[in-house]
Amino acid sequence: MKQYACKPHFSTLLSVFTLTVLAFFSISLNAQPKRVNPAIFRNYIKPNSNVTVKTVAAQEVRQSTTASLNNIVVPDSGKVVVMNPERRITKLDAASLQKYTSVTEGKLPNQDVEVIPETHLEVATGEAIAYRILFTMKQPLSFDANSNSYKGKIGFLLMSDSDNTAPVKEPVKIEIRSDKTKSIVPDKVSIDHLSIESTDVDLVAENVADSISVRVSTVSNPEGYVAFLKVEPALEIFANRKELQGLGIEETEIEVRLKGSNSADSAKVVFSPEKGTITPSSINLKYREPAIVTLRSQGLGNSKITASTSSLNSNSLEFAFNFPWAFLLASLIGGLLGGFVKFLSSDKTKRSMQKIVIGGILTGLIVAAVYYGLGISVIGIKISALVNEIAVFALSALGAIVGIQLPKAGSAE
Repeated sequence: MKQYACKPHFSTLLSVFTLTVLAFFSISLNAQPKRVNPAIFRNYIKPNSNVTVKTVAAQEVRQSTTASLNNIVVPDSGKVVVMNPERRITKLDAASLQKYTSVTEGKLPNQDVEVIPETHLEVATGEAIAYRILFTMKQPLSFDANSNSYKGKIGFLLMSDSDNTAPVKEPVKIEIRSDKTKSIVPDKVSIDHLSIESTDVDLVAENVADSISVRVSTVSNPEGYVAFLKVEPALEIFANRKELQGLGIEETEIEVRLKGSNSADSAKVVFSPEKGTITPSSINLKYREPAIVTLRSQGLGNSKITASTSSLNSNSLEFAFNFPWAFLLASLIGGLLGGFVKFLSSDKTKRSMQKIVIGGILTGLIVAAVYYGLGISVIGIKISALVNEIAVFALSALGAIVGIQLPKAGSAE
C-alpha cells in the first residue's frame, strides 16, 4: 500500500503569509507614536505655545524636551507630561469646571476647584488620552473645639480632557507636605482611575490664620507646587468650671475669642444661655483679642451656653447648676458662731441667748444670700465676690455680729 504525504496548497501558504504580513504592519502602525490634537489644551494653554514635555516611565522622568503644542507625540509605552508654562496651581477654568461638575455628579464641591499645571498623555486602545490632576477642599480647614485644632480634607482626582476615558496605564503618585500642619494623612497617594471616587487627604493644623501653604509634588516636578488652603474663622467659648452652685448663688467667667484670622475687624457676639444670666449679654469682639463675660447660675439643673455672630456659631458649653449645699452649710455655721460671739460680748440674760443666736443665724443667711445673689453688701463691709466656704462663713458671721445696715436712699455702694 502506498502512503501519500499531505502537501499544502500554494494558495494556503500565500494566505498565511499575507495574514502574517498584515498583522506585522498592524502592530507596527499601532506601535507608532500618536500625535496629540492641540485642541485638547485650548482652555488652559495658549495656542502655538512652546512647552516642556517630560517622558515618564516606571515613575521616573526619562527625558525632558521642549516642543510646540502642535507637535506633541505620545509613545506607545509610558507617557508624556506637558508642563503648563505658568508652572503654578490655578483655579479650574470655566469650561473645565463645567465638565468637572458633570463627571463628579455633584459628589464633590465645585467651589475653589484647583488644578496642577500638568497634562498627562498616554496611549490607550490605540488612541491618546489626556488627563489632569485636580483637587478641592471637601472639608475646609475649620476649628474643632474637641481637639483644639483645625481640620480639613482635600479630595484629589484625575479628570480626562479627551473623549477617551480608558483606565490609566500607570498610577499617578502625589506627595503632600507642609510645615504649617500638625499632620497630613496620608501624605503620599496613588491614583489609578479617572474621575470619581476622589482620593482623600486629611489635614490637621494648630494656631493658623487666614490660610496655610501646602506643597504638592509629582513625579514630573518633585520640588512641588505651592497651594494655599483657606482657614475658616471660628468663634470659641471656654470656661474652667462646668459646675456651679445654683439658685443664683455662684458665677463663673467665660472666655470668648475669634480665631483663624489676622483681621483688625471686630464682630458683635451674642450669647444664648438656656438657663442663667450672662453679663454682658453681647459684646463687640476683635480677632485675636479674647474677652471675658460672666455667667451667673439660675435655678437648678443643666444649661447649655452658645454664642454667635452674624456668620459664625460657637461651640457649646454645658453647665450644671447644683443645689447650694456648701453655701447653705457655711452660712448657717457662720451665722451660728457669729450669734454666739454677739451674745458673749453683750450683757443679755440666758433667756435672750436663743433669740440672739437664732437671729444671728437668720441674719447671716440673709446677708450672704443678698451679697452673693444680688451683689449688695448690707453690713457695710465688702469681701471677695468669690463663692467659697470660708468667704461665706466669714460674711455670715460678720452679718450676725454687726447686723444688717440698710443703705440710705440715694447713697452709693
